[in-house]
Amino acid sequence: MLPSEISPPSATAGVPSRKETGSPEFSIVHGWSETVCVWTGTNASPSSNTMLIPAEILAKPAALTDAEFALIKLHPEQAYDILKGIDFPWPVADIVLQHHERLDGSGYPNGLKGGEIMLEARIIAVADVVEAMASHRPYRPAKGINAAMSEIARNKGKLYDPEVVDACLAVFAQGFTFS
Repeated sequence: MLPSEISPPSATAGVPSRKETGSPEFSIVHGWSETVCVWTGTNASPSSNTMLIPAEILAKPAALTDAEFALIKLHPEQAYDILKGIDFPWPVADIVLQHHERLDGSGYPNGLKGGEIMLEARIIAVADVVEAMASHRPYRPAKGINAAMSEIARNKGKLYDPEVVDACLAVFAQGFTFS
């Protein structure tokens, strides 16, 4: 099965899905491997695997409690458990497991740092942040692309991979938009 043939579960209740998450333009800008380009270009959004989290939490029109956020933070592990038994030509389950890890170790679920985080997961992490900030959420209006670009630029090298951030910024500077 090709990555483009993979149909993940429906997107999170009340949260728009972006097939552009992990856009291949990010990886093509820097000439990364074909595997990275193909994986990051699929529409298998890691955050689509929040299906085991109660819909009332996902669609809650107010700030989450600590307990609710703890449930949200389980989605990378839940997605990993779903994907680990599928025979992909790439380590998809591991990539999805790591997509909320941050370079400084402040991410989740395992507090990985720097080079411990797979390149593909670092690409998805930046794409996921940009898409999330640019999109409406039940608990807040969209913050917009400018706020998303500021976030990744401000945290370049701290939370987000510098090369990935540079590629993302370059893609948007060249006119890329979510459609």
